[in-house]
Amino acid sequence: MADAYKDDSAKLGVEFCGAGITARSAGNAKLAERLAENPHFIFADSERKGYGVVEFTTQHIQTELRVVDDVRQPQTKIETLAKFEVTAGVPQVHRKA
Repeated sequence: MADAYKDDSAKLGVEFCGAGITARSAGNAKLAERLAENPHFIFADSERKGYGVVEFTTQHIQTELRVVDDVRQPQTKIETLAKFEVTAGVPQVHRKA
């Protein structure tokens, strides 16, 4: 039986999640501590705000995390923070360069 709290347990799937683009943040001061408590996380950033763009095909899922400089400004700079890929049938996230 799969158990999310055991590193050697079978992997059943992947999950991408994030806070709302306008959610307040306490920053990244405790990020290392949170990642240590959640070793199954492969990426986190509590400071930057943005959204995800996801492309689904029969071969893979690609997710691009986009962040904005200032959520209060309609004409703000947008950049890619990170990119990830999941191959169909393989429950593992790979970070892309």
